[in-house]
Parts: sequence; C-alpha cells; structure tokens
Amino acid sequence: MKSLKTITLCFLLIGSTLGQVAFSQSSAEKLETTIRTLLSVSPGLHSEAEYQEALAGYKAVLKELETIKPDGLNFDEQIDLELAIGKAKTKIY
Repeated sequence: MKSLKTITLCFLLIGSTLGQVAFSQSSAEKLETTIRTLLSVSPGLHSEAEYQEALAGYKAVLKELETIKPDGLNFDEQIDLELAIGKAKTKIY
C-alpha cells in the first residue's frame, strides 16, 4: 500500500510539473508573438489616420500583453514582458 501511495504521488508531481512546462511554453510563445506584433506597429507616414491606427494597434497589443501570466514565464521572459508592457504604454502616451 505504501508503494502505491508513492507511485500515485510521483504521478501527481510529474503531471503537475509537465503541466507547468506546457503552460510556460504556451505563455512564452504568446509573449513572443505579441512582442513581434508590438514591434510591427508604426504610424507610417505620420498622417492623423495612421496615428489613430497605430494607437489602436498599441492598445490592442497592451491588452494582449496584460493577459499573459508572468508566473508561467521564466525570469528572462518576465523581464521581456515588463519591458514590452512599458514600451506599449510609452507609445500610447
């Protein structure tokens, strides 16, 4: 009976760890895609319509960045997330 409890505990720990890794990869991929989108937003030729379009793009990216859970990222990715949020907020300002 003791070995069955040990095996069950091992499965729970392994499953939990694998779930966190999968979550981390999905958060990291979402972060990378959103940062690429952030870097692609530009006001173009500087007309008012282009500025409004860029503003809408920055706001959409900021909203997407704010949905990414930092605890699903490694330390470097957490820093990237904070920097991307700061850049988006700066562009909106």
